Amino acid sequence: MAICILTLFLLLTVADTRAGTELEIRDNNFDFGMVAQNCTVTHRCWFHSVGDDTVTIFDIKTGCGCATAPLQRTQLSPGDSLEVVTSWQTRAARGEVGQTVYVYSNASTNPARYSFSATVIQTPDTTVDVAVLPEKIQISEGSGVQVAHNFTIENRTANDLAIELASPVDDEYSLTFPDTVHANSSVLGTVNVKTQYMDQEFERSFTLRLIRKVNSCYLLTVPIVQGDFSFRPRFTTTE
Repeated sequence: MAICILTLFLLLTVADTRAGTELEIRDNNFDFGMVAQNCTVTHRCWFHSVGDDTVTIFDIKTGCGCATAPLQRTQLSPGDSLEVVTSWQTRAARGEVGQTVYVYSNASTNPARYSFSATVIQTPDTTVDVAVLPEKIQISEGSGVQVAHNFTIENRTANDLAIELASPVDDEYSLTFPDTVHANSSVLGTVNVKTQYMDQEFERSFTLRLIRKVNSCYLLTVPIVQGDFSFRPRFTTTE
């Protein structure tokens, strides 16, 4: 009888630890690599409700007005997920910078968090080993005609570099580029805005990884802007 009671107690204890709300943030640390000043870059991450009860998000605090993380909704049912796009303005920053975003919810008294970092450079910078030109792809809104927007990947090193995407491609555009850039040479890549987004304003970015050898690479992020974002409403709390 004592063994049965002990077994039941242990089962209830395990069940209790799995019950309630639990918020998990994956891809919670992202490196943009080299980014130009006075640009806006974006990062997508996923919030997952992995507990047995609905997660309610109360607030997101970014720590400064240079970052925003608007939410499409604030409640996640058990097993549900939510994609969150964080936008960050580099402004006049320079060198190694980082930002942590705090997510307050009913899942814990301590906020969940995710962070990102970058190396902000003044442009043009001829001292860096690799570069993407232009540093920002500016697209005219509402042209009604699909135009290929080219960019150049420059390799200023003595080694061939493999090229791969280090971030998801956004819905608004398609992206093509070769898989290698040879030593001391350059290659062309192309951005095409999809037809259904030609008349919409958006700010997005993509991050490229240029691989020198195993565990050694360069990261570069290229902003894509369509429209006028001179006025920016604040979506999140900064304190």
